[in-house]
Amino acid sequence: MRDMRRLKQSGFTLIEMMVVIVIIGILLALLIPNLVRSKHQGQLAACEHSLRALASAMENYNAQNKIYPDSLDRLTQANYIQQVVCPTNRADYGLDVTDDGRDYTLFCNGIHHLVLGELVGEGFPQYSGAAGLFRN
Repeated sequence: MRDMRRLKQSGFTLIEMMVVIVIIGILLALLIPNLVRSKHQGQLAACEHSLRALASAMENYNAQNKIYPDSLDRLTQANYIQQVVCPTNRADYGLDVTDDGRDYTLFCNGIHHLVLGELVGEGFPQYSGAAGLFRN
């Protein structure tokens, strides 16, 4: 009889276990969206950094050739850059050059700026020779 009482007194009750599980669930519901959003903000920052590096290569090309290249392939062929894809989602970067070849716009069409249906940053990351980094 004494052994039965000892068994009943040790351990957690079902209610205590359920309360702990509910508290852990609430904490996870609060933390996970913020962690995901932070991850994607970092990916967006990496994409913007790559756009700046591409812009630097464009300026170097322009300094030597007195005109901006009409495609990003020319930059890779001339060894100004090694890759022209977004580091976070492997989407190709795009390039629009003005007709006179004096200005350009680099852009990323990647999807890394949307998180859980919300925008991490408004618009697609773009870089213009005249305006610098912006989102459109």
